[in-house]
Amino acid sequence: MVAALSATNEAILRAKSQEEFFQQVCEAALRSGNFIATVVLLLEPGTDALKAVAWAGDAERLRLRSYSVSETSPVGNGLAGIAFRTRKPCVSNDLMNDERMASWHENARRAGVGAAAALPLIRSGESVGGLVVTLS
Repeated sequence: MVAALSATNEAILRAKSQEEFFQQVCEAALRSGNFIATVVLLLEPGTDALKAVAWAGDAERLRLRSYSVSETSPVGNGLAGIAFRTRKPCVSNDLMNDERMASWHENARRAGVGAAAALPLIRSGESVGGLVVTLS
């Protein structure tokens, strides 16, 4: 994780756009550990939906998946939605036995994902999105 933080600090200094920064963060996180995939999600203006804006690794399932920040939505009670609402990291160390992740179970099984985490992205004290990482 120290390597990922170092790479993130470098990206802050070198990235010429928000998109480039997020892509570099995804790639740094992927290189830093045993992650299968990483994705940055941002809140779509005027909605409760999170949209993938950057990704790395085997991220196709993460990228195409529906995410919501609404507590009343089935896809809003996964790690990304919880991290967004609470502005705190949300972790599932045993994804297949985590009821919060029920809508992910089938895709996780196919992708070999055993654990995942979502870290909120906060700007001026407000959640704007999240970084999701998956592990085997």
